[in-house]
Amino acid sequence: MIGFLFSSGGGLYWLDIVDHWINNYGLVPVGLAEVIIIGYIFGARRFREMINEYSEVKVGIWWEVMIKVVTPAILIISLVTNFYQEMQKPYEDYPLWATVCGGWLVVIGIVIISVLLMRSGKSMAESVK
Repeated sequence: MIGFLFSSGGGLYWLDIVDHWINNYGLVPVGLAEVIIIGYIFGARRFREMINEYSEVKVGIWWEVMIKVVTPAILIISLVTNFYQEMQKPYEDYPLWATVCGGWLVVIGIVIISVLLMRSGKSMAESVK
């Protein structure tokens, strides 16, 4: 049903808005979560040791610094800067209502779908036990 929106006369505009929001406010936070999980929860040193054990290319201590400090800093700065610019001037001068519908509602929808899928996955796992 959602695909009909993109095949309508204004489909390219909606695709442009949704693509912009998914790339800036979907992928960047996921990448940030990944480096935080690898760097601080799983452990960058432990992950580096695993890489060096199985890879021909060895990574040094610099890799830990990149995962724990540099990459999160760049992603946070990018996310905050994009959000600030978005609030100053809507993307590509599209009307505010279009960026809200095509942007914020898509992000909220993805979060809701993710939570529902996570809950259904847990209930399926419990029913298997």
